[in-house]
Amino acid sequence: MGLFRLPFRSPARLWIVLALGVMIVLGLVAGCRRWGRSGEEVTGGRTRSGTVRYHCPMHPTYVTDRPGDCPICYMALVPVESAEQEFAGSVAGRVTIRLSPEKQQLVGLTTAVVEKRRLAPTIRAVGRVEYAEPNVAWISTRVGGWIEKLHVNTTGSVVKKGEPLLEIYSPELLAAQREYLVAAGEAKAAARQRLVLLGVTVDQITELDRRGQARATLAVVSPRDGYVVEKLAVAGRYVMPGDNLYRVADLSRVWVLAEVYEREASRVRRGQPVVVTGFDEGQRSATGAVSFIYPNIDPQTRTVTVRVELENTAGEWKPGMYVTVEVETGSDEVLAVPASAVLDTGLRQLVFVDAGDGHLEPREVRIGMRTDDWWEVLEGVGEGERVVTRGLFLVDSESQLKAAVMGMGAGRETAEHVH
Repeated sequence: MGLFRLPFRSPARLWIVLALGVMIVLGLVAGCRRWGRSGEEVTGGRTRSGTVRYHCPMHPTYVTDRPGDCPICYMALVPVESAEQEFAGSVAGRVTIRLSPEKQQLVGLTTAVVEKRRLAPTIRAVGRVEYAEPNVAWISTRVGGWIEKLHVNTTGSVVKKGEPLLEIYSPELLAAQREYLVAAGEAKAAARQRLVLLGVTVDQITELDRRGQARATLAVVSPRDGYVVEKLAVAGRYVMPGDNLYRVADLSRVWVLAEVYEREASRVRRGQPVVVTGFDEGQRSATGAVSFIYPNIDPQTRTVTVRVELENTAGEWKPGMYVTVEVETGSDEVLAVPASAVLDTGLRQLVFVDAGDGHLEPREVRIGMRTDDWWEVLEGVGEGERVVTRGLFLVDSESQLKAAVMGMGAGRETAEHVH
């Protein structure tokens, strides 16, 4: 107050008074402006009068029925639609939004038409090469005796059909040979049949006829070509009838057993084409077909075993190898959208549908079969609609933000009514 009692003889005092006056006037103007609009500030996208007019892009909770600038950040207000339109077509946590052509171009937004397509989804699985069961044989003896000599003494040896594997001394075989040599007529035929049942081959019986004398030991021969994959015979060991001595496998044809996940197994059919690729440096590959689908599901891995048969004359597919198996399942024409149009949250799948005039509406969809580029849509969108394929995450972020702001505003509006 003492300042105003002084005469304005000092220029400095005059400037101080003028500055204080300007500050007071500006404060009154700003206060009036803010007070005049504070009555219009609401949440949920509506003014107190119930009509949505303008809001601030940076502060969506500020809504007014007059154009101008935001009193918080002084950004130009933009028009918005009614809250009913904002919530139209909304899903939990997301609402319909509107993007101007300029903003769509800025975010690089693109869309694609929902259409029917013939999908050829590929099921990929890990497989392993195994011996073809029909080409594996156990070699045993039908009589008791002692192994006198081994002709094949190592695992992995290559054997031919009729090739001797070991020599066995058996008193029972020796007695059967002598009985055959002295028999005649019908007794001769019966004695011959007994030799066959004891495991003596036709060639060995012919040699016995030619020589006319029984042998102390007889050879056990291989019934097929192949590799010795297991050897249990040991020289000098006594064996009982039925004891396994060798396991021989023919590797000219092998099986590939692929483990297909339970959710994909229903799409696998016998006869479907398959590509098998090795894990080696050259990544050798071969084509085949599904030959059998096992009827059970592994309770630990939740997979179904699918069998593929491969030719292996060159021996490049070795039992025990791990391979990649790709099954081409194929399909009829189905309603499909680009894979880039689907937002998979883990619990549900969403798309944003172009509703016209810049409106992008969130939809929850149910997905069927999938390929790398296209996903089948079982429900949620119709043929001919357009869905967002690029800029999807930006659109989804804005939709979630607006839904969150509206939810917060609705809570505050309810509190005002309660009070």
